Amino acid sequence: MNVIIERGVKMENQISRRRINLVYFLFWTSLYQLLCVGLLFWLDILPWYGNVDSISEFGRKYVFFFKYFVCSPIH
Repeated sequence: MNVIIERGVKMENQISRRRINLVYFLFWTSLYQLLCVGLLFWLDILPWYGNVDSISEFGRKYVFFFKYFVCSPIH
């Protein structure tokens, strides 16, 4: 997704004479990513497609992700 965002920013800067508002652009791309993950998270529970065997295992992995990536201090 980062490559697509970078390509969009470069293309927009080359086409338009005025600069693109990067905060606005990054907000909408991040919101799009969040919505996609929010709508498609259940695919991880499917036995023939996902990586977990039960909803409880999915919950444990989600909590681990949240603790590790969101709550960990930046060094």
